[in-house]
Amino acid sequence: MRALAVLAVLAALPAGVAAADSTPAADFDLTLASHRAGAPTAGAIKIVFKNPDDPNAAPSPQRRVVIQLPGGSRIDGTAVPVCTASDAELQAEGASACPAGSRVGRGTVELRTDGGPAFDPFIDDVDIFNGGKELLELFTHQRTGARTAAGHRQISAPDTLSENAPPQPGAPPDFESSVRVLDFKFTNAPFITTPPACPADGLWRSRLTFDTADGHTYTAASATPCDVTAAAAKPECRSRRTVAITLPRAARTVTVLLDGRTHATLRRPGRRAPVSLRGLPRGTYTVTLVVRRAGGRVRITRRYRTCA
Repeated sequence: MRALAVLAVLAALPAGVAAADSTPAADFDLTLASHRAGAPTAGAIKIVFKNPDDPNAAPSPQRRVVIQLPGGSRIDGTAVPVCTASDAELQAEGASACPAGSRVGRGTVELRTDGGPAFDPFIDDVDIFNGGKELLELFTHQRTGARTAAGHRQISAPDTLSENAPPQPGAPPDFESSVRVLDFKFTNAPFITTPPACPADGLWRSRLTFDTADGHTYTAASATPCDVTAAAAKPECRSRRTVAITLPRAARTVTVLLDGRTHATLRRPGRRAPVSLRGLPRGTYTVTLVVRRAGGRVRITRRYRTCA
């Protein structure tokens, strides 16, 4: 078995310059849009998987992929609304199965099937939603528009995303596809927060580790600049509040409206509906519950202040 491929960690980079790692097994680039410490930020992740023995061959299928954002950064599943849709509901209803505010990003995934021009490149558009303790990923084939799958990427630590990748069907000889390119962009800024401090060299460092079906483990690194001169500004107050609203008996579904816009959908709720106000800035908000039950609909309206 090939020894663990430990690759250089960008120690000699000039301060403040972003850099992706290019290795025989993968190209890895992770960037954070904000360069300020302790700030909400957008971000992007791009990975190009390669066959280290033959750059023209398909990479070995990935079995486990771990993406570590810069140490101290935070992926916060409580900062934005949560999508509770099942895989079946996502594939049947598409993005409408999730609250609009739960979308945290979009991207593409390119598979290599080795099935010839009729199949390759096999590219899916990916809608990414906050699942609370995971990312929910809805895959839609670019050529046909068919929703091909729903995936789960765990928030296994505050700064880490982990996936145990299930086998994907492909062509002979192993009848399995492999991911060649993953390209994700995260746009719902409260979902990710930069580390609380910036290193003296002005670089936050990220790390990719992945295991492949042929028994190998590879790593790569990436650096994104941070501002060493500016002290982190006092963050804007963001609510940490969750409220519970009592429901009529026999409620079947509850649609939660926040200032008139759909915030969440609760299926088969109990007697009390939890409504998350977490991540909202200081202000006064109107929460309306549209409760569906056997006897018709009931509307319940409440007003709440955040950061009071």
